[in-house]
Amino acid sequence: MLIPVETKGCVDDVCELSFAPAVRQDVASEQVQVLVEALRDCRRRLHRGALESTKRISRLMGDVSRLESLNHVYRERIQRLESGVAMVEMGRRLMLLSEDNERLANTACQVWTLEKNLHDAHAECSRIAAERDQLAAELANLADRRAPLND
Repeated sequence: MLIPVETKGCVDDVCELSFAPAVRQDVASEQVQVLVEALRDCRRRLHRGALESTKRISRLMGDVSRLESLNHVYRERIQRLESGVAMVEMGRRLMLLSEDNERLANTACQVWTLEKNLHDAHAECSRIAAERDQLAAELANLADRRAPLND
């Protein structure tokens, strides 16, 4: 910021300065100091702005790179879908899963049959055990009946 130089009465483009030459030199020196400080401040702001811009550009370049990578991946996926490779692969997977499902259904049927047979065997075992217990009781009764006769 410039320090205005005061003038005493200006008449027809002729002005008389109110400062003595030494004072004018001090004012000019102060003006130069103010200008130098303003220039430094301006350079600091420009430098700070340049650093911030550089950081922002770096971030944006990273974003651009990431987006280009995603774009490439998506283009490949679209190309695979359009070429029918994906449909063939899904058909192959469906066939494998269908085979696995059929094996699982057969195994489940076998498990059901085994559980039914096990239940039937358990029921038969219980029936045989009850029959054994009944026969043992009858045998004990017969032995008790014969025992008094033998005495």
